[in-house]
Order: sequence, then C-alpha cells, then structure tokens
Amino acid sequence: MVHQVVPKEHDGIWSLDVPAPLCAVMCGASFYLGYRFNAWVGRQYEQLKKLKTKFSERSKVWAFRAAEAVLAGGIIFVLVRARVKR
Repeated sequence: MVHQVVPKEHDGIWSLDVPAPLCAVMCGASFYLGYRFNAWVGRQYEQLKKLKTKFSERSKVWAFRAAEAVLAGGIIFVLVRARVKR
C-alpha cells in the first residue's frame, strides 16, 4: 500500500513554519547588503570613469539587479529548505 501525502492548506508564505525573526533578519540583511553593494558598484563606477573606460550606466543597474536577485534567491532557498526539512 502506497502512503499518499495530502498537502496542507496554507495562506501563502505566512503559514510557513519559519520563525518571523529569522524572516525579518534575512529581509533586513538583504536590503542592507543590497545598498552596500550598490554603494560599492557606485565607487567602482567612479574609479572606472576616472580611468576613462567605457562602463555604461546600464551595466551598473544590471549589476545591482543581479545582486538583488542573488539575495532574493537566497531568502527563497532558506524558506523552501525550512519548509522541506519538516
């Protein structure tokens, strides 16, 4: 006989059994690191500008978006991993 897993009904992310303080810390850390990374990209951009290299504003924006995507992916990974481990 095969045991069937019946999924629980839930109200989206709020019903996950991930502690709220952990979620708050992860979100706060992602925003903090995102702004720090943005500042770092800005400094690198200014240095490259001084060296008269061609580094467009668009690549600066895409670098910041990539960092945000990585941080958001990390948060989602932690949430999904916590959900799967139960």
